[in-house]
Amino acid sequence: MAFCHHDLSQLHLIIDYNYTIPYVLRRKLESQGRPKAEHSSTEMANQMGLHVGCLLLVVAVTLLKGAAAENYTVGDDLGWNIPPLGSIAYKTWANKKSFQIGDTIVFNWTGSHTVAEVSEANYGNCTKSNPLALYDSSPVPITLMSNLTRYFICTVDDHCKGLGQKVTIKIGGDDDWGNSASSPTLNIAALLFCSAIAAFFLSF
Repeated sequence: MAFCHHDLSQLHLIIDYNYTIPYVLRRKLESQGRPKAEHSSTEMANQMGLHVGCLLLVVAVTLLKGAAAENYTVGDDLGWNIPPLGSIAYKTWANKKSFQIGDTIVFNWTGSHTVAEVSEANYGNCTKSNPLALYDSSPVPITLMSNLTRYFICTVDDHCKGLGQKVTIKIGGDDDWGNSASSPTLNIAALLFCSAIAAFFLSF
């Protein structure tokens, strides 16, 4: 029995040490304000939230900047005219561009020309009949509203078939995630997502 009494006494001391003293200290801290551990954790959470929020804000601004549409003048300085080296001129020009949904291409010309949007089959042999759209007055702005490849030719005389006045506009790339991800729709969605996450962290 003495052994049991001794053990119970030791247990009582352990309980007093492990629970009573921390309890007194905790009550003392609470009487002075917020518990120290809680205060420290909250400050760390607030600082973390602020840093994360700022980082997400930078990402959101970058995405919003990437969402801005571009305007392209077809052929640049050449404009929409008979190319001096044939169709390779417009092919080279288009290959150097990164067209995205929301961008606008503008056909500018002087003299006698037209812009006809045609199917891929009619583009290959410069078929003038039954175009998808036909414009005969410069300038002609065309906004790229989907990721479909667009085909344009001039229907005047042999400007297309004999002289190469034709251009293919390919939007983005089949395996280029970076380009397709810069479309306004995806960027706006990403912006809203980042804003929501930033608001969540900053609310603590």
